[in-house]
Amino acid sequence: MAYESCLTRYGFLRVSPVKPPPCLSADEIAAIAARYRAALCAEAPAVRESAEQWLARSSPPNWALEWSLPVWLGDTLGVAASAARDLVFANVFGLTYIRLQDALSDGEIPGAERPQALALATRLFEHWKAAYGGLFAGDPAFWACFEQFLSQWMRAIESSTRLPEKPFSAYSEADFLLLGHRGAPIKICAAASCILADRDALLPDLEAALDALMIGAVLLDHAADWREDLRVGRPNAFVAYASPLPQTAELQGANRAAVLALLAAGDGGRPYFALIADRLGSAGRRARVLRLKPLARYVAWLRGEVVRFSRCLAREPHLQLQASVGALFAGPDALPTS
Repeated sequence: MAYESCLTRYGFLRVSPVKPPPCLSADEIAAIAARYRAALCAEAPAVRESAEQWLARSSPPNWALEWSLPVWLGDTLGVAASAARDLVFANVFGLTYIRLQDALSDGEIPGAERPQALALATRLFEHWKAAYGGLFAGDPAFWACFEQFLSQWMRAIESSTRLPEKPFSAYSEADFLLLGHRGAPIKICAAASCILADRDALLPDLEAALDALMIGAVLLDHAADWREDLRVGRPNAFVAYASPLPQTAELQGANRAAVLALLAAGDGGRPYFALIADRLGSAGRRARVLRLKPLARYVAWLRGEVVRFSRCLAREPHLQLQASVGALFAGPDALPTS
């Protein structure tokens, strides 16, 4: 998931008038990062170096949800503080593993680097499971949840590599859930928190809240990454919303023109962002019913950022036109290429 990264790219995390709920303190983040490094100390130097790079790319201020949710849940459900921090530690291994696998799936890692990346992914996954093993070694209920949510993520990853089989206007709830399951691993720590607190009955409602949050987050991510996704041939929901054409290399230019025309229309993309707001609204309502105030506050913050982001995105065609006009006076080498 890169929804917080896309907000940082546009500067929103620095200037938003509504602040998200606090992540862990700097000292706590440093302590968990130190545990991560200590767990990897016996690995080969190349593995440790690469793991450190993925830790840096998966740390606050981005990825606040993954670093904070176990603590938010623990404070509400009565999980011991030490156990909640253990779940954050497990989340960090899970997050670095998932992000690395996403990069491999999306073709972001060059062929020559893939063998080492695959080896690192294997070790990160083993450490992820080991971090949970200390808490749930003989608990079949937890491991059933672990396998279920990991399987949801794997199906979502596999689906994301295929061209959509139907237009965006025909998406069913199952299609949106499949999109949102790119973030399904976050539900593993939620299940762990419920089980530790002996509040298993809360998990279905908590899962529904997180599914709604992740659907909104993935749709936002697609709106942020539509240019890059179109360029590399990666299926994109925002492009599908703007254009009924297949997202093939031959139709790349036509699909780009359709998106820009949609944005240039002013409010053409409003229903898409209204859909995101609706999903986040559902997530927030469910969080409030569960009395998960920090999660509800996080969702409210993200929903506000979606509004700001959509306004910024709507200005793209006008900014590109201004850049092109300005470049005419600077010579052909200054003309924008996309």
